[in-house]
Amino acid sequence: IQDIDSNVTFSPDQKQFAFVRGYPTKGTVSLFVANADGTAERAIATRPIAPNNFGDPAWSPDGKVIAYPAETADANGWVIEQVQVSDGSVKAIGPQRWWEPNYLKWLPNGLMFSARESIEGPSQIWYLSYPGGEAHRITNDLNDYIGVSLSSDSAVLITVQCEQVSNLWLAPENNARRARQITSSKFDGAQGISWTPAGKIV
Repeated sequence: IQDIDSNVTFSPDQKQFAFVRGYPTKGTVSLFVANADGTAERAIATRPIAPNNFGDPAWSPDGKVIAYPAETADANGWVIEQVQVSDGSVKAIGPQRWWEPNYLKWLPNGLMFSARESIEGPSQIWYLSYPGGEAHRITNDLNDYIGVSLSSDSAVLITVQCEQVSNLWLAPENNARRARQITSSKFDGAQGISWTPAGKIV
């Protein structure tokens, strides 16, 4: 199979897998299911390519649904949606919205993933109950957590903790050798800097 635009996820019996494929010229993106040998691919859900994009899918342990992050129609965050493999019906798993949810992993009674609660907030580890859709934050700090993986018995979680450090430096007369650090924080200047007419830095 060619033109796969996401990670793949296998059905519990390993006989099928699902993936996302975008069609920019058509303005659509689809969630596909195919046999493990690449035959019999079929789209089970399709939507406009923006702002309703799919994220990486995750097949449920019972084989009945595939969950994935989906951008909301108003482009104000993402929800976790499920599609029924049997009939293609789609609905959100709870009302909670996030930014950049990814790396969905199934537990016996829910999903675990990393996501930002707001666009400027840190990426944290979340648990979303299923089918109830109640969201609970597992981590609560200022670090970023990128990705989630679980042991086969779901007793141990592994993730990557990412700490961003950003500071402002001043280089007199464009001389990098004379540069000196003028702030000491975590995110100074990360979103851009500008001189004021009075010679200060915003």
